[in-house]
Amino acid sequence: MGTPYRTGNHAGIYRLAAAVDDMKVSYEELVEAVPTAPPPVDVDLGDDLVVMPAVFFSDPDGAVVELLQRGLPR
Repeated sequence: MGTPYRTGNHAGIYRLAAAVDDMKVSYEELVEAVPTAPPPVDVDLGDDLVVMPAVFFSDPDGAVVELLQRGLPR
């Protein structure tokens, strides 16, 4: 297992985000591969914007990985 980078200005992956259509299904698949993945949280993007279910976790090298469900209408 590696050590996470302290900043994002270097060669290599620092953070990775992927959009998913269904967080429930994607999370079920995720915990099969990463049993320690935290549960999804709802990210409120503000008034008149969407609420976005998301999971944030670290890969084995410490890079932040995000799964983001495409926005749900209010």
